[in-house]
Amino acid sequence: MTLREGQRVRLAIDIGLADAVARPAGAAVGFLSPAAGAEGTVERVEGQRPPGRAVLEYERLRSLLGDYGHTMPAESRKRLEEEVT
Repeated sequence: MTLREGQRVRLAIDIGLADAVARPAGAAVGFLSPAAGAEGTVERVEGQRPPGRAVLEYERLRSLLGDYGHTMPAESRKRLEEEVT
């Protein structure tokens, strides 16, 4: 999934974010742990990681189903739909 500024998102899993900031009076440390289901808006995108193999395979299968699903035999289409969902 490619994130874009202004896009609404919902977390699929619990995550933990930690950071330390150096200040003149010492270091400040923070930890944020939003739960799965938390929603928000993307404010800034600083870089994208390349998609993993599972993501690329899902996109390939989804494209295959969308482009050729209507021409596939029923059993093949059903099996492909199960893989995509």
